[in-house]
Amino acid sequence: SIPSIQIRMPGLQFRSKVIQIKVLNADGSENTRVFTPPPPPPQAPPAAGQARISPAEEMRIVAEVSNDRPFLGQQVVVSYRLLTTISIGRKVMQNQRPDYKHFWVEQIALPADNAPESAVVKGARFYQILLDRVVLFPLETGDLAIAPATWTVVGKYDKPSYHEEERRLTTEPLRVTVKPLPPPPGGAPGRMEVGDYQMSLNYSSARVKLGQAFPIYLTIKGSGNIRGLLPPALPSEGSQFNIVSIRAVHANFSPFVDTSRQPVEVRFGGDKVWEILVYPKFPGQIEFPAIPFVFFDTAS
Repeated sequence: SIPSIQIRMPGLQFRSKVIQIKVLNADGSENTRVFTPPPPPPQAPPAAGQARISPAEEMRIVAEVSNDRPFLGQQVVVSYRLLTTISIGRKVMQNQRPDYKHFWVEQIALPADNAPESAVVKGARFYQILLDRVVLFPLETGDLAIAPATWTVVGKYDKPSYHEEERRLTTEPLRVTVKPLPPPPGGAPGRMEVGDYQMSLNYSSARVKLGQAFPIYLTIKGSGNIRGLLPPALPSEGSQFNIVSIRAVHANFSPFVDTSRQPVEVRFGGDKVWEILVYPKFPGQIEFPAIPFVFFDTAS
């Protein structure tokens, strides 16, 4: 008789069947003797200093903030992780989500391989699972609070007999102190963005007929509040052309690996494109002036 093998991880519980093997005598007759596995050895007592996990701490949800003293408009990553020492069911449902009323919020999709990882917290070993991750951009200075978040998690228990039990878990509140931005350099426009950006102007054709409007595309890319970016101050209409309209035609925000910084880190940003529709007044060569853009890179 080969006993069952049990595998337990968060979100997964598997138990193999007991295998019975019958060994025949050399002449093909059955042997009536039955072999059974020896009893399991007694478990050793916990080592001195080993942390004990109480039932109330078998599952917990922790909230982590990447920077609790950001500048105004600087990105802050908030992660919510489930720590567990027991197996959990498929039901992990968020009941209460903070409103983040003092922040611009960007929701980040969880990675496709969001598998449990081993972690040691205060001397105790847990499995941790990433439940949620958001990128926040403070909209005002001062002490800002992020309210607790609540999830319902189903735990799987073996004692006194196998059963599943719902538990409601709530995080601790978070607090961040937002610092004001330094003054912009002399002569720069009053509005200053926060992040690390690059800017370019592009157009599809260098020739246009009189009476025909043509688009110029302004692209800003980098790390920062891409979706919340306003177009920089454009030059006033000159004697050669009129600006018919300015509209955002593309915005993308996602995590990316920044290899320009050491050590290499995962940052959050993307690119945003505005279409500037220009209408020439007279035939001839048109010169579109340079566009100033001021940003504050908190890393440098």
